[in-house]
Amino acid sequence: MNDLKTTSHHEAPELVDHRQRLGIWLFIAGDLITTGALMFTYLYLRAVNTNGNWMAITGLPANGRSAEEVQGVLDAGGSMQHIIEAPLSAGFAWILALVMVASAAVFWFGESRLRADEAGRQAFVKFSTIAGLAVVAFIVLSIVQLRQVPQYWRVEHDSSLWIYTTYGSCMLALGVSAVIHALILAFLAFGSATRAAVGVITHDRWFQVRLIRYFWVWVAFSTVLFTFVVTTLNAN
Repeated sequence: MNDLKTTSHHEAPELVDHRQRLGIWLFIAGDLITTGALMFTYLYLRAVNTNGNWMAITGLPANGRSAEEVQGVLDAGGSMQHIIEAPLSAGFAWILALVMVASAAVFWFGESRLRADEAGRQAFVKFSTIAGLAVVAFIVLSIVQLRQVPQYWRVEHDSSLWIYTTYGSCMLALGVSAVIHALILAFLAFGSATRAAVGVITHDRWFQVRLIRYFWVWVAFSTVLFTFVVTTLNAN
């Protein structure tokens, strides 16, 4: 009787694998909707370009200056200016995309080593860790890029506030989304490396690694797609 009860609580590995793959594809589909909404927002606002203000704004450049410093310029008789903003570095954006693609390739290669034979488990630990470190580098570089988005100081109706151009706001949203995805990947990379190191993930139990690879490849693909769009459709 005990054996029967124990057996009834275990499902066929094929059924569990099918359910897990369905789950990750649904998760990716949901993420596709979110990232698609960000892409649509970027393209829509770029196309509308209300009053020609896609990459232009009225205010004072404020990067690296406090609100008091910029307000002091106005108090001293300075005036706000109509500023045309330059796009962020296309080269830097493609470096970010390259780092993400490289991290996905390294993780995928580690998975292939894991599935090849039992000796590949230690290789997977190494490659998963390297992929995780690449994602950490991506996060750091993304933060550097976000800090390059110009801020402006504007006074309107007796109110003073920090503002961004429409382009700058879109790039902030896309950049934050990229960092969030990278944080998830870093957690998965280091987590799977740890699980492999202690023997939870092995040559015979690699299915969770494949699910991570599905998501990683999607993130790499979407990163390249976003990079292509924002480096070609950004002119004022």
